[in-house]
Amino acid sequence: MQRDMSVVFVASLCVLSIVSLNAQVSPPTSTANGPNNTAAATIDYSKEPFVEEQDLNKVDFLDDGTYTRETSGRIRIQSDAGVQRFGTLTFSYQSATEDINVDYVRVLKTDGRVIPTPNESIQDMPAEITRQAPFYSDLREKHVAVKGLGVGDVLEMRVQWICTKPLVPGQFWYSFNFSRDFVILHQQILISTPRDRAIKWKSTEVKPVITEEGKRRIYAWTYSVLEHVSAEVQTRQQEEQ
Repeated sequence: MQRDMSVVFVASLCVLSIVSLNAQVSPPTSTANGPNNTAAATIDYSKEPFVEEQDLNKVDFLDDGTYTRETSGRIRIQSDAGVQRFGTLTFSYQSATEDINVDYVRVLKTDGRVIPTPNESIQDMPAEITRQAPFYSDLREKHVAVKGLGVGDVLEMRVQWICTKPLVPGQFWYSFNFSRDFVILHQQILISTPRDRAIKWKSTEVKPVITEEGKRRIYAWTYSVLEHVSAEVQTRQQEEQ
């Protein structure tokens, strides 16, 4: 998939990049202004296989290079294709440097019932790449078989990664890809760094809202994709630029 927008942070060797794909999207909104709910309310999403209603990614970096990363989401399933896509969730991690916790995966039924996925439905497995490249033997995956998921349901999840051993002590970096392949009503990226670290960042299109809380500096992006664009159209748009 093609990319045309990036945000880069630099603090000593610390590099963080936020990358998005080339497509038509809603105008980006800042964290202070909140999501563009008015535009979303006027669009009929009933034909979409699924709609990602909320997507939150938080990363808290410490001076020693360790971090805590959290992702949470809320997805409305509207077709069998959506059930197939999200029936099994996969979360990757590096066992040599990270711990991972699946806080919850649960299904909200239309009749009000909540069906949690139990721990016994979570398998810890070597990543597929380790079969061809043993060098990556510390790459592992949590496979979560979502219990009770069906058309019309809402899927909610929250997962945390905790870095226990930085690859480069005292340094950190991070990258994130915005997807344009499906509808996202509200996506937010929050990156927290020590306030006194010298951070350089570059953003070609979407600008973060930067705030300070005590000894922390927080960079926040709020984003939405109100109409997805196919991969073929994305490629054609990139070629025309």
